[in-house]
Amino acid sequence: MSRKTALIVSFSLLLLFALLLGISLLVRSGREGMEVRTQRKASAERILQGGDPLETAAPVMPGDRIDINAADAETLQRLPGIGEKLAGAILAYRDANGPFPGPEAIRNVEGIGEELYSRISPYLTAGDGS
Repeated sequence: MSRKTALIVSFSLLLLFALLLGISLLVRSGREGMEVRTQRKASAERILQGGDPLETAAPVMPGDRIDINAADAETLQRLPGIGEKLAGAILAYRDANGPFPGPEAIRNVEGIGEELYSRISPYLTAGDGS
């Protein structure tokens, strides 16, 4: 075998090895990170209200409306600043007092103050088209 042929074979084997190593690393990293999560840091207030620090729920988008008289806990948690605990408090209030007469009545739920209400009010409806 000539020197030129030996260099070509050696170089080809080196490239093949590098390719296989790269594929192996990609497969390994793919296995370790198979779960894809969108991560966004939660505020301290959100964490204290029972929110997930990674906030995996799909947030409401501009124009979305959530009917607070029909929403379940998971849907309520899509609202900014509403975690598991506050969603439970909203449901408990609704169960104890009946349907909310309007979106502003959600302020009667313990833990929902003016600041939080101002953040969630654009997304609220109370089943009456408001």
